[in-house]
Amino acid sequence: MPPQARNVWRYVPPLLMLAFALIFLVWSASYGERERQVPMLIGWSMLILCTLDVIVATETRIGNWVKAFFSGTIVGESAADAVAQPLVKTLVAMAWPIAFVGLVAVFGFVAVIPFYVFLFVVFQGRKSVRLGLIAAACSTAFIYVVFELLLRYEVYRGLLFEG
Repeated sequence: MPPQARNVWRYVPPLLMLAFALIFLVWSASYGERERQVPMLIGWSMLILCTLDVIVATETRIGNWVKAFFSGTIVGESAADAVAQPLVKTLVAMAWPIAFVGLVAVFGFVAVIPFYVFLFVVFQGRKSVRLGLIAAACSTAFIYVVFELLLRYEVYRGLLFEG
């Protein structure tokens, strides 16, 4: 493929996602006032992130700065060498989100988030118990303030507590 074609193709995924974000926002606006709050929050977040992705695709000085700013090491990610991860590490990495979704379905977001964040920070992130408690408290407070107080949106309470 000629270099010019490769340059054009690197814009396709971020521009498609940007178009999807715009369509999502327009579609969300058709909902009722209360029903559109969370979709609009997601849509605007997508729009911002997709715009940043388009900027990164330019490979300009600003694009490279944005890429460097948002790039980092993922928890559990190995060094830059291409050593394959053992199956156990892969299964553990898959277990965290699966456990989160399962626990939320049963117990709801408010009950699960503090425990999940604490356990993830302490065990997967290998940080201190103190930092785990702080992260759990901050994330729970954020969810409560943003969704319950500001948006007046009742978060899912789970099958067990949904009375």
